[in-house]
Amino acid sequence: MAYNCWYSGNSLNSSDDYLAATASGFESCGWDLHDDFTATYKTKVYKSQGEENQYLPGFVEIWHQNGVQVFFRYYMYWDAGTHTGEVRGYWTASYCYLYFEPGYPITAYGDRDWMTLYTTHSSVTQYTRYKMFGFIKPYDDKTVTLTENATSGNNKVLTVSGSLGDLIYDRKYMIVGDQTEGRDDIYVNQIEGSTVTGTISITNLPRNYDAGAIIGHTPYTFAAWTYGSWRTLCDYSVAGVADTSNGPAMTYLLPAANVDPDVVTNRHILQPAFFREIAAAGYTPVGYMTSSGTGVAPVVGISAWDAQVLYTMGSYESGSSTNSSTSTMLNDTSKAWSTNEHIGKVFVYTNGAGEGQTRVIDSNDATNLYWNTPLHTYPVLSDEYRLYDGEVWRRVYAYACRELIY
Repeated sequence: MAYNCWYSGNSLNSSDDYLAATASGFESCGWDLHDDFTATYKTKVYKSQGEENQYLPGFVEIWHQNGVQVFFRYYMYWDAGTHTGEVRGYWTASYCYLYFEPGYPITAYGDRDWMTLYTTHSSVTQYTRYKMFGFIKPYDDKTVTLTENATSGNNKVLTVSGSLGDLIYDRKYMIVGDQTEGRDDIYVNQIEGSTVTGTISITNLPRNYDAGAIIGHTPYTFAAWTYGSWRTLCDYSVAGVADTSNGPAMTYLLPAANVDPDVVTNRHILQPAFFREIAAAGYTPVGYMTSSGTGVAPVVGISAWDAQVLYTMGSYESGSSTNSSTSTMLNDTSKAWSTNEHIGKVFVYTNGAGEGQTRVIDSNDATNLYWNTPLHTYPVLSDEYRLYDGEVWRRVYAYACRELIY
């Protein structure tokens, strides 16, 4: 894919020049002008839904202030009729702007999936020299759609369309609605119907949602890189149309208590997390966006990852259980292992009722793997597993779940 690069040149001398140049940067990357009230407040709002219009929209408001600053706010919803947005992302007047001075240019690079704006300036700090906006590419983008209005309450049954086969019971998901509804994390405890249409049962729906609301692992991933960190609009800790203006420097979309597959059975990290490294001189960002928009890290062992992607990383040995497996032992009669060759490797339960659980191997014989801590749900006939090298798995998984494997 080709990316757009736009350069303003050095003929920028006034705040109006810089606002116009910033707007041209968004437009050069393909973003749509959604609202323009520059005649009154010198403000514009740009919108994107990604290169293929595959995402729920993200909105960025820009305006100039104090003569030498172009400010940014980003939103989940924006009403062009009333010139107002809802569900605002991280915002502080101290950090969320580009600083400029006469004669210095603005450069824009990116596309509708993501874009970077930065100014050339010799004296300002890094977080006032550049800003990035875009969609963090989800590792799992499967969703279903609410087809009937749903009222708040406990033990609710929701009617949905889409592939129910993409959902897994006993997992947390997120529901995203319209401008009056916002978003919530929900817990699916039952799935009924065909793989195309049917119902899902959830433990609690915090507020009303109209038909058309989206349910999935990562239905909304719009974020901004500001003040040294990616900050998303769908943080697990906020709900409804509440702003995330005081959000943490690192934004986790689901808390650790909901993603540890050993403590909370059958759950994984369902959404990517954003990260930075604490360096001696302060906070040094190590996360970045690839050409596809995926949040990744150049240094293994520092970042937080989506646990699902680990199933595709590194070499592994696979197999399936026989009827002799227990909570502390996996039996696979098709194997002929050497005694204790797998000590220190990690058993990963990949397909079955206890999917997602992991254990470090303490010993093995020709057909059995043993560990000390019992599984919550142990493998039955034909349930599948993988064996990963312990060090490779630990370096990534331990950070993904924010805990050590035991």
